[in-house]
Amino acid sequence: MKKTISKIDFVPFPTNIVVLPEKNSSFFEEGKFREVGEVVAVGELVTFVKVGDIVYFNAEGIRQNEKSDDSDIQYYVIREEPEFILGKKNGKTKKESTLVK
Repeated sequence: MKKTISKIDFVPFPTNIVVLPEKNSSFFEEGKFREVGEVVAVGELVTFVKVGDIVYFNAEGIRQNEKSDDSDIQYYVIREEPEFILGKKNGKTKKESTLVK
C-alpha cells in the first residue's frame, strides 16, 4: 500500500519542495545517486513542480528528515534548482497548468 503524507507540519521555505521518495526507486546514473518521489508540498516561489508531481532528483548531499515517534514516513526537503531536481514524470509547470485552452 502506498503511503502519503496528508499533513505536513511546516511550510517549506519559498524555494523548497517536500518530496516523499518512492520505495525501492533509488538508482545510480553517471556515478551519482538518484531517486524518484512524489511532491507533497511546495514553497510559494516554486514554479516547475506542483503537489502530486513525480520528480527525479539528485539525492546526493541531501539529508532525509528524522523519523518522528508517531510516524515512519521520511521525506526530503529539496531546493528547486537543476542541481537537485532533474526532471518530472508527469504534469505541466504550475504556470502552464493555470492556462485555459
